[in-house]
Amino acid sequence: MAKIGIMGGTFDPVHNGHLLLGRQAYEEYGLDQVWYMPSGTPPHKRDHQVTGAGDRCAMVALAIRDYPYFRLSDFEIRREGNTYTAQTLQLLADQYPQHRFYFII
Repeated sequence: MAKIGIMGGTFDPVHNGHLLLGRQAYEEYGLDQVWYMPSGTPPHKRDHQVTGAGDRCAMVALAIRDYPYFRLSDFEIRREGNTYTAQTLQLLADQYPQHRFYFII
């Protein structure tokens, strides 16, 4: 069973704070990986213009490329409609029962 940290967010743009938080969680909690998961359609940002999903994923991929324990996940991007953290965590548990997930906030 792998211990997977989930760093969710719009990542518009991804910045050093996101990377520092992911690295700190990885080290302090003995995680095996940290998955950076850009939001699909964040319901709380309806009044903001959000950069397209493909561009946000590309930004995250570039930002995490030097960290072997970071991984880009398009899990939320592939979902239709509004994406909510509680639903995402349940869907991850259902799809990957062999892993244990930790939401990093």
